[in-house]
Amino acid sequence: MTTYRPYRVVPTKRPSLKKQAGLCLLALLAFPGAAAAFVHFAGDARDAYSGGVVAVAPVPAQTPLYDLNADNAGDFPDILTPGETAQTVRDAPKTQTSGPDILGNGPGAAANADTAADLAGSVAPPAPVTSGRPEGRPPSRATIDGRPIDEMPDRPVAPGRFIAPVTGLGPLPAAPLPGLTRMTPFGPVPVKGPGGRAAVTSYAKPFTPPAKGKTVSVVIGGLGINAVQTRRAIDELPPQITLSFASQASGLQTWINAARAKGHEVILELPMEPYNFNPAASGARYTLLADNAPSGNVRNLDYLMSRAQGYFAVTNYLGERFFDSEPAIGPAMKHIGNAGVGFIYDGVGKNPAVDRAARTAGLSWIQNQSVIDSNPSAAAIGQTLQALEASSTAARPALGIGFSYPATIDAVSAWAKDAQKRGVALAPASYTLSTKPR
Repeated sequence: MTTYRPYRVVPTKRPSLKKQAGLCLLALLAFPGAAAAFVHFAGDARDAYSGGVVAVAPVPAQTPLYDLNADNAGDFPDILTPGETAQTVRDAPKTQTSGPDILGNGPGAAANADTAADLAGSVAPPAPVTSGRPEGRPPSRATIDGRPIDEMPDRPVAPGRFIAPVTGLGPLPAAPLPGLTRMTPFGPVPVKGPGGRAAVTSYAKPFTPPAKGKTVSVVIGGLGINAVQTRRAIDELPPQITLSFASQASGLQTWINAARAKGHEVILELPMEPYNFNPAASGARYTLLADNAPSGNVRNLDYLMSRAQGYFAVTNYLGERFFDSEPAIGPAMKHIGNAGVGFIYDGVGKNPAVDRAARTAGLSWIQNQSVIDSNPSAAAIGQTLQALEASSTAARPALGIGFSYPATIDAVSAWAKDAQKRGVALAPASYTLSTKPR
């Protein structure tokens, strides 16, 4: 007989609550240790840091928007100083010697030997100007009814016409102004800003036209090549005289800063092809050429306009053959207009092609009326300035352009000294530009 015995359940002995709490605490303490051990043996301890920097591979250089023909923009010969090469062009002032330029004209071709000798020399450019105004003086802002002009985008844009009465004797603001540049492979160049702002008005000198009398504008060009005459023009000429600088001058931005600090508005000179141009000459590769493809001249314009900031307009340096080619003029004028700068044509003869190209491009431009120092003697220059006076009125200012000969600076200084007594108002060239009918 089989005897069935009841199944015996053996009770499980469970740890006490105290032991369970101890096991949990031990697990919590062991986890960070295990993680640290894993990082030490299988990872990088720096991954546990909450801050720091991340090293990445170098970013490759971007491809330019157009073909640069393998040119190195930082290594070019100075177009106006034959025999010298500027290895570092980013406005590093250096001693420079003047002389006849590679286009066959300039200081070395002066009408008399004394003038040419005076222009020769080797003088260092000025010390850098770090501010466009005296220390402690707030920047001046032209206003209408207490409202800054640059905050009135609905106004028509015209240099000089909407400036509130000011003395015009103070420094001009340091350049560049925010929003008025774009970047190119060569550096920043002017561009139209928001609200209709542009270099042609923003960098122009404020001027209040007279109610009656005569108004005359004078431009002195070729500056930045000879340091002595450049410094004389900046320091000795009245601030209402507009100064024009060679785009290839050494220390160009330093010179422009110095001129604007003295109250002068400035123009940039662009080399353009004459009939005696030698394309193989040293430093000629940035000249605007009649037979260049439009993209080539646009490229050269970007390089030339990147040399400095603060000019309200550009002007031609030579260019007789270039201006005889309408296919070359049109794209160049359009690019200058898109940059928001004005154009001053220094030729005294009428050129319908320039007028058509400028109007098509919507470009603010004006033409020179008189070369004031075609005879570079003080007496002859004085007579030319008097004739310029006679041709002007308050509503129709006259424009004359001269070179930075010693006699020219002397004659213009003497003529300007008593201009107000003769009922003549000295106007910056930007005002004359603004009065031309569109």
